[in-house]
Parts: sequence; structure tokens; C-alpha cells
Amino acid sequence: MKKIAYTLAEILITLTVVGVVAALTMPALISSSQNQKNAAALAVAVSDWENAMAAMMSADGATDLLETKAWTDLRNSSDELYGYSSDTDINNFTAELSKYLGITNYYKGFQTFYDGLYENWLNGDVIDDYSDGIYEEYVVYTTKKGPVYGVTTPSASGGNPKFSEEEILEAGGNLTEIAGEVKIDVNGKAKPNTYGRDIFLFTLGTDGMLYPRGGLDYSVYYYEDDSVTWKNSDDAYRQCTDISTSKGLGCTARLVENNFKMDY
Repeated sequence: MKKIAYTLAEILITLTVVGVVAALTMPALISSSQNQKNAAALAVAVSDWENAMAAMMSADGATDLLETKAWTDLRNSSDELYGYSSDTDINNFTAELSKYLGITNYYKGFQTFYDGLYENWLNGDVIDDYSDGIYEEYVVYTTKKGPVYGVTTPSASGGNPKFSEEEILEAGGNLTEIAGEVKIDVNGKAKPNTYGRDIFLFTLGTDGMLYPRGGLDYSVYYYEDDSVTWKNSDDAYRQCTDISTSKGLGCTARLVENNFKMDY
């Protein structure tokens, strides 16, 4: 029987082909792996935040966040929490939040946290000014576990919905009153610092729950229907279907609805 042998040239050609295929596929595999890692980290970060809010309300004997000491102190002072709020207001709010969330430091605004760098939209555009539709002046909290939370409370007295609680519930929504906005960067300063990949935007309900931007609850709260969900909106800021044009904000809802599996 003849033995089949390969020449050195054939072996080298085979290795070259394998190398080229690996070079072409490895970046995509690495990117996919990182996306899933970030998605899993978001699930933990959301759970940690909501557990912290529940613990805060329980400790203060409150039925919603507006009745807690953190929000009451704000209401008795400037009635808001932003990156430009007074040090006293930020420190008081931080002291209360730190009791329930493993905070290591805070910054006045994401640009301060990122050392002046800007985040990117999902479609690759750089966010270079406030006209892009996302307000950057959050109070930014770093945590022991790694995720970074940006927090604003436009009004410590609560949001002013256009529709009654009964109307919202009848339309299928659960967000009936707003306590603030929360932006989560699951891996801090690490790249890509991109909405829909490692940065995600939520509305904070007075029940302590995080409602994803681009979701049904957010849409019903403002429009009493599903017209501004990630599936239905034609606004690049809200949609997450054609990600080549999407700004990525609506991808938060797509990810949450897909049980934190990034399929885009």
C-alpha cells in the first residue's frame, strides 16, 4: 500500500490558508465574545442598582424613591442632581447611595470621567456636542464591581407624566412616574465606549426599577402607545433595527427584551 505524504510546500500552503482564515475570523469572534460579556455585565449592573434602590426604600420606610432621604434632601435644596449641582447636594446624595451600592468615587460628568473624551454612537459617529440629543452632565459613580453609573434627577419632586397612572397601565406600561435617568457603562473607561455596546440608557422609575430607553414602558409614558420603541420608531436615536444608522439608545430595550443576549 502506498503511503500518502505531503510535501513541505503543501503543508506551508495549508498553514498559510489556516492563518488567513484565522486572521479574518478572530476579530469577529473576539468582538462577539466581548459583546456577550458586556451584555451579561449589564444584567448584573441592573440587578445591583434595583436591589440598592429596594434596600434604600426599605431602610427609609418609603414606598417610592421620592420619599427616601436621598430624594427628600434634594427636594429641600436644589430639587435636582446634575454634574453642575453643588458639592453639598452631590455629597449628600452620594452618602445615601453609598449605603446600598459599592461606590468608590464620583465625577461631575462623563467627559470628566473619560478624561475629556466623548462616547460614540452605535453607528460610529462621535458625540461631539449637546445637539446630538443626549445630555452628558450626569453625576458619574464608579463601583467596586466595575460598572459605572451616571445619575441625574431632573426633578427630585418626580416627573410630570402627560397621562394618568390609570391610562398608562391600561396602555400596557409600568412606568408611571420618573425619579431620574441612569446611564450604565458596564466596563468603565475600557473601549468601545459606545451606546448599545457597553453604554446603556435607562429611565429610573419611582419604584426603583430601571426602564430601558427604547422600550414599551418609556414609549407609553410619553406617548401612550408603542410608537417610539426600538422596533417601531424611525428616529435614529430610538431605533435599533438597522444598526448602521442607529444611534444606539434604543438598543438598551432590545438587549433587555432579548434576555441580555446581544443579537445585533
